[in-house]
Amino acid sequence: MIVPFLTPWFAIAGLAAAAGPVIIHLLSRRRFRVVQWAAVDFLRQAVRRRRRMLRLRDLALLALRVFCVVAFGAALARPYRSQGMAPVDSADPIHAVLVVDNGLWMGYEESQGTLLSVAKLKASRFIEKLPEGSRISVVGLCDSSSAAGPAHRSREDAHAALEAIEPTDRYARAGEALRRALEACRRAPDVPAKQVLLFTAGQSAGWKTGRPAATVEKLPGPMHVIRIAPAEPANTWVEEFRLRDEIADTRSPAAFLVKVRHQGLKPRNDVRVTLLVDHEEVDSRTIDLEPSQTIEILFDSYRFDVATKPGQPVFVPAEVTVTPDDLPADDRRFLMVPVVSALPVVFVDQYGNDEDPKKNQFGETYHLRHLLAPATGRGEASEELIRVRRARIEEVDANLLADARLVVVAGVADPRVAVAPLRQYVAQGGNLLIAAGGAFDPKAWNESAWLDGAGVLPAPLRPTPVGHVPGEVRRPVVPFFLDFNTMKNRFFLLEQIRHDQLEAYYRQPYFFKAIDSEFDEDVIAGAIAAETSRIEPQRTRLDTIDRRLRELEKIGRSGRALSAAEISERDALGGERLAVCFDWLAWENHHSRPAQPIPCNGQLAAPFPPHVRARFTNGVPFLAQRRIGRGNVLWIATGIGSGWNTLYRTDAMFLYDRIVRQLLRQTIASRDIGTAESLREPVPANRLDWQYTLVRPDGTEEPMAVRRRPSRGDVLGTDDLPHRGIYRIVGHGPRGATADRGQSETHETALAVNGPVEASIPDFLTQDDADEYFGPAEYRWIDRDEPIELSSSRAQGREFWRWLILAVLIGLLLEWWILARPPAGERTP
Repeated sequence: MIVPFLTPWFAIAGLAAAAGPVIIHLLSRRRFRVVQWAAVDFLRQAVRRRRRMLRLRDLALLALRVFCVVAFGAALARPYRSQGMAPVDSADPIHAVLVVDNGLWMGYEESQGTLLSVAKLKASRFIEKLPEGSRISVVGLCDSSSAAGPAHRSREDAHAALEAIEPTDRYARAGEALRRALEACRRAPDVPAKQVLLFTAGQSAGWKTGRPAATVEKLPGPMHVIRIAPAEPANTWVEEFRLRDEIADTRSPAAFLVKVRHQGLKPRNDVRVTLLVDHEEVDSRTIDLEPSQTIEILFDSYRFDVATKPGQPVFVPAEVTVTPDDLPADDRRFLMVPVVSALPVVFVDQYGNDEDPKKNQFGETYHLRHLLAPATGRGEASEELIRVRRARIEEVDANLLADARLVVVAGVADPRVAVAPLRQYVAQGGNLLIAAGGAFDPKAWNESAWLDGAGVLPAPLRPTPVGHVPGEVRRPVVPFFLDFNTMKNRFFLLEQIRHDQLEAYYRQPYFFKAIDSEFDEDVIAGAIAAETSRIEPQRTRLDTIDRRLRELEKIGRSGRALSAAEISERDALGGERLAVCFDWLAWENHHSRPAQPIPCNGQLAAPFPPHVRARFTNGVPFLAQRRIGRGNVLWIATGIGSGWNTLYRTDAMFLYDRIVRQLLRQTIASRDIGTAESLREPVPANRLDWQYTLVRPDGTEEPMAVRRRPSRGDVLGTDDLPHRGIYRIVGHGPRGATADRGQSETHETALAVNGPVEASIPDFLTQDDADEYFGPAEYRWIDRDEPIELSSSRAQGREFWRWLILAVLIGLLLEWWILARPPAGERTP
């Protein structure tokens, strides 16, 4: 039997207030002063007897006062008793809470229809059994709105709400089911009898986390779990769909990587896998799948033919489908492919623009530049993946870096003059690749670019290089190699290449010279502590500045003009903000999924420890990575194109292409989002007065409103993305804003929405799993063919608060009566 409260905070407040009488009693105890008087011996016996009577009276008063305070708080908390499940009298109405799982697997098709239709049929039959006057709450478990709907008074309204539930591309979470059921129970407090039912496929992904004991105890009775799962589940789904090289261009063919998985008791043959780009079929393959098998397919011959602007990505929708099965919703997956051209990349080396092949003067970045943008001699530089911009280290400043998507610094002796702008560039979201080689001086770099973590190096460098190039000294050259066992990052992995073949690629290059770095835990911890102590005061000051700027902005929006002093204060605060919150990066890294914080919060993010991504066979770190603000720094301990190694002469040179493409991809907004995520699309200041429409994959349209967020930027947002597909946000500017006064400017943003991969796995809850999940909490298991009986949990004793109030009144009367009676020995004759 459970004795909860409808409003438990009043009970807690009553217990806290009960300490008051005790404290008053302790503070106001009678104090006695000792007076020397020889003629009082004959009074001692009478005094002792009177003192005992006074102490007993005080304790009785204290007990009464504490009881009155606690009872009054308990009365306000409205206690009741839950007596578990009991048969329902046909004349007594109940409040039925029907929580219906409408996740991905409820769309599984059987001969009787989908699992969701089976659940609706059982729920409808149960509704017809309810006594007259019952209340019915119908909750779609995977619906975007988490608020519980009304408790319907008529069967017709309940049936309509039940039929309105549609399957979604999500999976049901057991904890969310309990939370929504509890909220729905509170919608009808006037009906004490409750019955909670959960109709679910029981897909295991939603039952693996959390323990519901605390939530179940709050329910007015046990939950009925009606499992509606397929008898012999089988499924084939697209497990992964992505672009192998992260970004695409119009010069080289794009490669799409697809993984298709099948689980079931029987194999599946002649499964057709089709690739569509921009809604047109471009390639297909036919495969046979065994149970629990995953097949990886590479479509590597497609060339994009779209018009691009230099430095600006164009997103093209792509889709992969497999032959439909009994669960068709996950037989496809979508992707927005960024197609780019002429992305600005700054290459800084010892020669810059003074490089002269005739004099055999090649900068350290020469081979990397020609790998990424090979010279064709046909004047087609605008179609290349990158636009090369060369510079010497002393030429690096904010103007040079403002539109750069990546900066590569290699073979530079001393970066002293460029450390500050490079640090600001990375903090704003740019990526920096630093390599040794050439005239690289580790001592000078340590002094100017480490700065106890405040520079751009991932870790401090050791002053003495490891090894030497041939001919540098008279000692024999001892080459070393890449340690393949340490190369676990996705930088180094190639799809559809065997492990031994990939290892052979990385064993080809010889390395003669490298710069060692100190990744000692104490050194890194000290650097993080120093950077934290530097950042925290700036964050505190920026919070104060932002708070005041929002206040001034609110004043301006209210209609009152700012005074001259307020305008001066606003300008001063803005200038102070820009001193620590840099805003000169031309491109903006806005993401559709979760909304990014304001730039300063990103730039002043808590420091992250650096990571070693790969090592040489002598233990020296080959590649290290460190996050600074919103960007990343990669450190390569050897040269790119000098005599420090032979990497640029081997097939392993593709490693640099993969690294650069992944770093470039990080600077381009993501247009891929999950069905369980929230869409937050930033809106430029010059488009706040536009009209926006969300076009769903089925063609339906609905208006979108701009959400004003002064501190984090204005966005278009929605949480209602229940199905996978291509969504489009279409904006229309005011009429007359363009050169053609009769037309309005338009802008369209496309997004690829996909469901969670784990929702496709045909693994379902069993009764033993439910026993383990619920633990000691009470619940009832019902199979899909088992009838649902009417039973309810009655919250009895809801009027008990009246008796508590009566007890409080009686306690107060007793207190007055005790106080009105004089102590024993002092009564008037």
